[in-house]
Amino acid sequence: IANQAASVSIAPSPLDLTGSLDNNSSKSYVAGLSDTLQYVFKYVNNSNVTLQNAMLTANFTGSMYNFSTLQSNGSFNSLTNTLTWSPASTPGLLSIAPGQSGSVAVEVRTKAAFPPGGKNYTLQVHAQIQSPTVPPGIAGSSTVSVMNMENKLGGMVALNTAGYFEDPSSGIVNSGPYPPKV
Repeated sequence: IANQAASVSIAPSPLDLTGSLDNNSSKSYVAGLSDTLQYVFKYVNNSNVTLQNAMLTANFTGSMYNFSTLQSNGSFNSLTNTLTWSPASTPGLLSIAPGQSGSVAVEVRTKAAFPPGGKNYTLQVHAQIQSPTVPPGIAGSSTVSVMNMENKLGGMVALNTAGYFEDPSSGIVNSGPYPPKV
């Protein structure tokens, strides 16, 4: 058996997309009720050709987003909860020169109260940037970069406390001094 050596190199993605929530790219960020969330999606052209007519989309998943408070220069589709930035709304996406970067932002609030019976709420975003321009040496019909982000929503604990000395309807019938004496 003969040994053969081969070298493999991994090139960086020609188009890179990263996201952050409230200037925090960590997944450890925990949002609360009625919080204003600032998502920023940054893109970078790592290729040696100018990428033309890029489209950036962000799909929001989670029942705790209050989409009536959404603010962005992208167009929002309320049926799919998807925000789309095109060259028409974001001129920087029309032509992205080699090494050039840019960003888009969206602001949305979380709902003010939890729906009854739920638990373990998360806020998820799936974002994608795509350009029909393909750098030389790369097979494909378009240049695409995707990113996913998931953050938790902090819970709320409510305790109702009550002390009963005598409550005949529940079967608690006590006798003795009140307050108790030891």
